[in-house]
Amino acid sequence: MGIMLEGFEWETSKSLNTKFFSNGGSFEVKDKEIQINFKKKRHLPTLMATLKNMGDTKIPWLQNRPLKFSTLTVT
Repeated sequence: MGIMLEGFEWETSKSLNTKFFSNGGSFEVKDKEIQINFKKKRHLPTLMATLKNMGDTKIPWLQNRPLKFSTLTVT
């Protein structure tokens, strides 16, 4: 993932986790998709742009439901 994040190519997995994924949020498994909601964080716009460029990621063991990412309106 670091290679795909412009400006973060040389980050370690630990620092990427801290900057992007060590964050509160929620998820919901819906009939046709899995909705993942991230809390606002400094680097979240970069992550959201990268996830959008990746296209749909489908989860085979959940009937190929695609992951849909969004941001929560609260911090």
